[in-house]
Amino acid sequence: MAVKIQTQSFVRGLWAVMAVMVVLGLFRDVMRSFFGLDHMGGLGPLIELDEESNIPTLFSVVILLLASVTSYLGCKLLPPETVSRKWGWYLLSVGFVAMAIDEFVGIHEHIGAVAHELLGNVAFHGLFRFVWPIPALGLLLVLAFVFIPFLRYLPPAFRLRLCVSGAIYMGGAVGMEMVGGYYYEYIAAGDRANFGYSMLTVIEETMEMSGIVLYISTMLREVRRSGAATLELE
Repeated sequence: MAVKIQTQSFVRGLWAVMAVMVVLGLFRDVMRSFFGLDHMGGLGPLIELDEESNIPTLFSVVILLLASVTSYLGCKLLPPETVSRKWGWYLLSVGFVAMAIDEFVGIHEHIGAVAHELLGNVAFHGLFRFVWPIPALGLLLVLAFVFIPFLRYLPPAFRLRLCVSGAIYMGGAVGMEMVGGYYYEYIAAGDRANFGYSMLTVIEETMEMSGIVLYISTMLREVRRSGAATLELE
C-alpha cells in the first residue's frame, strides 16, 4: 500500500493550528489581565498556553509525536547518504516520545516542585526560579556532545534547518523559562496573572511549538527534495 504524503499542505495545516492556539492563548490572557475574567466559564484554563492537560498541551503532544514519527521514517524515506548514521534518527525519535510524555504529565514541573520542597524557595532565584533550566542546560551539553558527529554527516542546508529548529525550541523551553523565572520573581512578584509574565509564557510556548513544527517541516521538505515522498508499506 502506498501512502502519499502531501507535505506542503500538511505543514501549512500545522502552522495554522499553531496560530489558532497562540491567538486563543493571547485572548485568554487579555481577558484575565484587563477584564478580570479568569475562568471564562471554564474556557480559560482550556486554552491557556501555560497550563497543562488542555487543548494547547494536546497540540504540543501531537506535534512532538509527529516529530518522532518523521525522525523514524526518515531512515526509510531519505537517501542513504543522509541516513548513514541511523542511530541519530532513532535517538531523536525516542527523544521526541520522551518529550511528548513530559509535555503530557509535566515531569519537569514536578522536578521543580520537588526541588523547592526539599531545598526551599530560598535555594532558587532569578533565572533559575523554576529549577527546570538547571538540569536542562546539563542535558543540552550532553546532547550537543552526542549529536555533533551525527550532524556533521548531514547535507549542509538540511543540517542548518535542523539546528535552527532545535535552537528555536530550546530557546523557548530553556531560555524563555529562565527569563520568565526572573520576571516572575522580581517584576511580577509571584503573580502568574501578571500580563507581562503572561506574554513571556506566550513567547515561550510559541517558540516551542514553532521549533517542533519547523523540525517536521524540515524533515518533510528533505523527503520531498529527495523525491521519496511515497512510503511503500508491506
